[in-house]
Amino acid sequence: MKLPPTARLLLAIAFLGLAPTACRTPVDAETKARSFAPFADHEIGRASLCEFLAARTGHIVIKPTRTKIEGVYDAGGGSAVPITNDGYHLTAAHVFEDAKPSEVFLLLPGSTIAHRVRLVWSGFRDTNAEMDLALIHVKPAASAWFEWAPDDRVVAGTPVVSSGFPAHELAFAGGRLLTGIEPDGRITHKLDHDAPLAQGDSGGPLCTPDGKLVAVNYGWELPFPGSEHSTAQRPDLDWLFGVIARDRRSRK
Repeated sequence: MKLPPTARLLLAIAFLGLAPTACRTPVDAETKARSFAPFADHEIGRASLCEFLAARTGHIVIKPTRTKIEGVYDAGGGSAVPITNDGYHLTAAHVFEDAKPSEVFLLLPGSTIAHRVRLVWSGFRDTNAEMDLALIHVKPAASAWFEWAPDDRVVAGTPVVSSGFPAHELAFAGGRLLTGIEPDGRITHKLDHDAPLAQGDSGGPLCTPDGKLVAVNYGWELPFPGSEHSTAQRPDLDWLFGVIARDRRSRK
């Protein structure tokens, strides 16, 4: 079944398995809620932190297929982060590992309209070192987007919060960075943190409690028993906005 470029999807959609690097922690809603509780009363301008995050967290829908119920689809899922006022978002590269770009859709915050995405850059496709980060573009643009935290705020111990779509419902979590930026010359930096993630959080934002974007979540690691932690990717910002500038020129 081919969907039109813009299709309305009801959010009664079930998870299919994501790629091995996807967020697969056995985290329940209560665990995430407890981790976010210390940040629940934060406000950014006139909005609560929850409202701020909800307005800036997109919902990725993967390979939607028609069910027996009219207008209801089964689909895999994930999250996305708007970073510009003209439709550029970041998400996890593994979103595209088992799907063609034409099979991936984005629901903008607060909307049930699914828009086809254009894959601009992928850390799996366009580099030799597998970086679980992807840049996508969609029309229309989101009505709100993130500003980046400066590099000097990305240090171990920094409080962070996250948002994403586990079970296709927006949920929040909180914690601290366990690592900071390493000056290794790479175009993305892997960051460890202890905000609990679940399947569907992949591609969602990790930010400071005052709303500055730190990185994009993509999974979790268990180096040895008792040491599990969540993982995120932060791009080098000069490199990232260079990619976006070149893509804008090519579109013209």
